[in-house]
Amino acid sequence: MRSDIGKIAITLSSFESKAKSWLNIAKYSESGLIINFEDDHHFLVPQLLDNIQIVKKILGNDYESYILSYFELTPNSTFDDLKNSVLKEIIHRKIKIPSFRKLEDIMNWLDKKNYKVVLFILRIDLFFNNNSLYKIQDFFRIYKISFIGFSHINLASRQFKQFKSICSALFQNIIYEKLYDYKDIEAFFNYLEELFRIKLPVLLKKEIFKTCGGNLWLVKQAVRYFRNNPNSGIHEVLSHNELLEKAALVWERLLPDEKRTAIKILNEEPLTDDEKVNFEYLIKIGFFIEKDREYTLAIPLLSKVVDIKPKTHFVNLRNDGIYLGNRIISDELTQQEEKILKYFIENKNKVISRYHLGDRIWKNNEDAYSDWALDRLIFRLREKLYSLGLSKNIIKTKKGVGYVFKG
Repeated sequence: MRSDIGKIAITLSSFESKAKSWLNIAKYSESGLIINFEDDHHFLVPQLLDNIQIVKKILGNDYESYILSYFELTPNSTFDDLKNSVLKEIIHRKIKIPSFRKLEDIMNWLDKKNYKVVLFILRIDLFFNNNSLYKIQDFFRIYKISFIGFSHINLASRQFKQFKSICSALFQNIIYEKLYDYKDIEAFFNYLEELFRIKLPVLLKKEIFKTCGGNLWLVKQAVRYFRNNPNSGIHEVLSHNELLEKAALVWERLLPDEKRTAIKILNEEPLTDDEKVNFEYLIKIGFFIEKDREYTLAIPLLSKVVDIKPKTHFVNLRNDGIYLGNRIISDELTQQEEKILKYFIENKNKVISRYHLGDRIWKNNEDAYSDWALDRLIFRLREKLYSLGLSKNIIKTKKGVGYVFKG
């Protein structure tokens, strides 16, 4: 056994899905990056390599031709450490290799015997420097070793674009993994109950998930606190200092630009083009949950460690026009945009049907009305309000009914 983790802590279907995406990279003799904000690969990868049944299921009957090894980098790791981890796995597999002295000769012999060498590198971000990446690229090209790097940092972001030309192999495949859903957290609760020898109240489990989302580290801390303080209330379990400190560390996993983007989303502020790219990444990893065109944190606990500012500007109607706070914006709207926005303001927080909106705008020209025309008008108004610093969600769509203005 390579690990002492033992039982798989999430659902088997999720575990197999992750394993399949990783091993499929190796099947095609390629390399790749796995970006996971959860940062749980330090126990998932060893579990996979210990699970011959799943490895065989994914790689097929020739699974024994794969030499799978892993190494978790530290700030003091060297490239020789990676070489040694591969050699140790070869020894562990008891593969009878001629007494070569050079790694190059060993790899060439393995290649001729149709072996595929795969190295899982945990915390690959620690090797994101020119010297180390040049060596990884050479190993992939010369020795045909597949490298699968894992990191909680978005190494595919523009901040690291200079490394793509140095080590293109690692960028052959980029997989973004989302936070866990409730089924996985439910399985994790069962795992923790067995590990800690406790029974969690159903309501507490639901509240932990509502607060900590799909982050196993935070969920485990909340359960650990309950184990140590079984008479504590739900509020205490979900607001104790150590949990908040860990939430702050989870927030720190984001790059500075990603933090600024996340805060802008939460404050409903317009994004620059670069920030929109960051936002796409945050959606890919499941950092935000989208519902009715509104985005909320998938880990609500983070709201206690993030600076979210309340909105101070409101759209209002005065005798001389439409205002955003104390600024008149009527002159920045087309005639149709101004007319429909006035109607929205007059019926704030009420559901307005598409029929009534169409009647308001095209009452004297029914031939000009169409669903497409109304959709385009709403789209343009949202974009205009967004450019003025308001959220696009200020006009919410009620499917099959109409719209609600939240200004």
